[in-house]
This record gives sequence, C-alpha cells and structure tokens, in this order.
Amino acid sequence: MQTEMLSLIAKVESARDSFINTKEKLSASNNTWDKKTDARITLFSKSINVLNDIQIGMILIHYHLSRKDWWKMIATDPIPENDIQIYLAEFIMFVKMGFLQFLFSSIESSFRLILKALDPNACSGGTAEFKNIYSSLLARLGLGKWEPLLDLLRNTRNTIHNNGVYFHRSGRNEAVVYNGMTYSFVIGRPVDFVTWDFMLELLSELEKLFVEVVSHPDVSQITTIEDPFIT
Repeated sequence: MQTEMLSLIAKVESARDSFINTKEKLSASNNTWDKKTDARITLFSKSINVLNDIQIGMILIHYHLSRKDWWKMIATDPIPENDIQIYLAEFIMFVKMGFLQFLFSSIESSFRLILKALDPNACSGGTAEFKNIYSSLLARLGLGKWEPLLDLLRNTRNTIHNNGVYFHRSGRNEAVVYNGMTYSFVIGRPVDFVTWDFMLELLSELEKLFVEVVSHPDVSQITTIEDPFIT
C-alpha cells in the first residue's frame, strides 16, 4: 500500500507537470488568448487544479491515513483497526470519484464554451446533453477519432451516481471500444476496470485531445473564448 501510493503520487505529479508544460506552450504560441480567462487555457488550468487536489489527497492517505499513530493522535478514544480500514477505503474511493467528477466537469464546461464560440446556435446554444456537445464539436473539427475516449469517460463517470454500478435510463448495456480494448458497461453490475492506472492513462489521452481541439485552426483563430466559471 505504502509503495503503491508513493508511485501514484509521482505519476499524478508527472501528469500535472505535463499539463503545466502544455499550457505554457499553448499560451506562448497564442498571444491573443487571455492566459487566465480564455476557455482554451482554462481547460488545462482546471485539469491542473484537479490533479493538484488529487495529489494532496494521496499525500494525506500515504503520510497520515495509512499510519496508526496518526489515528491515535487525532482520536479522543481508540479507533478499532477495522474502522480505520473502512475510513481509509472510503476516503480512497472519495478521492477517486472526485478525480472523475471534477475532471469530467472541467472538460464539459470548456467544450460547451468552445462549441458555442464556433456556432452559438449549435446543440441548443450549447445546452444540450454533453454527449451531443462533444459529438458535434469533434465532428466539426474532423476529430471524430476521439469520440470513443469521451464515451468511455462519460460512461465511467456516470457510474458515480450509483457507487460504481452502471445504470442507464435506456435499460441497455453499452460497450465502448477504445485503443483496441472493449470496455463493457452492464446494467446493474459494478464497473471493475476503473483503477488509478486506467484513469491516468485516460488522462494522458485527454491531454492529447485537448491540444488537438484548441490548436485546430477553426478554434485557435477565435479572438476570445471567455470562461465565465473563472471570472
């Protein structure tokens, strides 16, 4: 547990640094974009914030929650070992779900703004379901190859509403094929492939997607795409 968490902390830090470097390069090569409020930049800023928070959570797990002496220090009465393990497992799940939820929200808010900047009338003024938003945006930019990635992220994120179990109002199972792998979402069954390594691999792919979206000539030439969530 200790060695594994230290490795994850290092991986999250590396992912965050990659996003920072990419953000800085995009800022330097696009002087008209506001470095603090433009949605093409805040897409990376918000993702960096998520990674910072996840790293803090992992540090708390490694240096405090995983150590019996820390629990003794904060408790007025002794906490049973079984209870400590439950609290630890629940917090790890909380951090993992927070990662999915806030990363997804960061992407959704920015992609809605970018699509609306391209076409104010598209997808009911950018208010349609997110599936329609990113399908429309990627189709317009000729980046449809990335749609399965966002399908995978969306379906995975939606299991949060049911503690990791997949449900959909259609009542139908769904399978997403991405990078030669098939990911199955079966009604009423838990999704068991959402490991930290899986999520960090998705994150690496998402960074590539972000760069292709914001660097596309149709998107990059827009003078301003203000992110009201920042201002």
